[in-house]
Amino acid sequence: MQTEHSIEDRIKELIVQVLELEVNPGEIEDDDLLFGGEIGLDSTATLELTAGIEETFGIKIGDEDLTTALFESVDSLAKLVREKLTVQGKSVLWVR
Repeated sequence: MQTEHSIEDRIKELIVQVLELEVNPGEIEDDDLLFGGEIGLDSTATLELTAGIEETFGIKIGDEDLTTALFESVDSLAKLVREKLTVQGKSVLWVR
């Protein structure tokens, strides 16, 4: 049986994996600061997270998209994923 997960939930799972955090992804709030906050995202981790997002959602994140504002929060990342999925004509619901 497949369980439907939101884009935000999957991004949180990727953040935990990439940063090897010992935290439940559900404990990360959608608006938590990723840079400079408790999450501790750095430039190296952003590259790994970007690759994970591209692979997971089947999208391409261009160099023009890679801004500090993009990596501000889970919300900002989810917004870009939704935009890319919509442009590609894919469903914005995520099923794992």
